[in-house]
Amino acid sequence: MARQIKRIEPGTRPFGRYGVGQARVGHHWYIFGGFGGETGNSPQLNDLWQLDLRTHRWRLIEPHNSGKLVGPAALRPCVRRVPAMTAVGDAVYLFGGLDLTSGPDERGPRVWLQ
Repeated sequence: MARQIKRIEPGTRPFGRYGVGQARVGHHWYIFGGFGGETGNSPQLNDLWQLDLRTHRWRLIEPHNSGKLVGPAALRPCVRRVPAMTAVGDAVYLFGGLDLTSGPDERGPRVWLQ
């Protein structure tokens, strides 16, 4: 099998980062959080991105409001570095990690699924 390098057209994509959670489900690869970004101050992040491994296109996944939580911060997990992420079937689970701005996640045990 010959290996080829293919240039991917620029488009929407996550900023460079490290310390992310990552998991693969089928032909999609997900990354969450970490730290880095386009500024030099290395902010902690709490965004969830999906890469389609067939088309090589990134998509920012926005949370759905269940109606039980209030405010944009309540819709997604707190910022965190080096979280654990795993896929079981067609679900992605996120847990752990460090939030160096406020200490442990004090919002209680909640589950976020994608």
